[in-house]
Amino acid sequence: MNQCKEDVCYVSTDFWQDMNISRSNQKSNSILREYVLPNYVDVHRGYVRDPNAVASENSGKDKSEQRASNLSQQGYVLRLNNERFTVPELIFHPSDVGYQEMGLTEAIHYLMSERLPAAVRPGAWANFMVMGGNACFPGFADRLQRDIRTQAPDDLPVNVFKPPNPQTYAWEGGVLFCQNSDSFNHFLVTRKEYEEQGSSYCEKRFPIS
Repeated sequence: MNQCKEDVCYVSTDFWQDMNISRSNQKSNSILREYVLPNYVDVHRGYVRDPNAVASENSGKDKSEQRASNLSQQGYVLRLNNERFTVPELIFHPSDVGYQEMGLTEAIHYLMSERLPAAVRPGAWANFMVMGGNACFPGFADRLQRDIRTQAPDDLPVNVFKPPNPQTYAWEGGVLFCQNSDSFNHFLVTRKEYEEQGSSYCEKRFPIS
């Protein structure tokens, strides 16, 4: 299912417009997709197909041929409509499924306005980097840019950057950080220090408030 999510999901930049499209009939529904699940006999990786293309392929067949074709796929096809964008929408609005937590934009606004020192806020608003697998959703960076812009001070620029490979970018940064021995050692708590002074030493070295 994770592969299915990566192949078909996207972040909507106009949620209600996409909802209206998803309610339209199949021919005018540009969101509807069918996901063919692997059966590990002749299909080893799931893939996306356009149901309108399938309908076109079946147009020249009689009913018995169409029924046989449909039965051959039965049990292996997921029809995905508004699920394509409502699932990623939970990143921004977890309350949609009953989680009373801040969405991503709210969490960013809280961090910027309540936790970050005022002196560094202008630079931070202008330098957001999205990382992790969910950053690969089409539309994710654009949506975040738009939503953050509504929360940021009007006189400050907002920029959201998406690296070439968001999934490995944090790891790549960690590698570069560790290769710089001066920086790495400055933020290092040795095993000996921890055994002698415990977790309170970490709190002293790396205060979070």
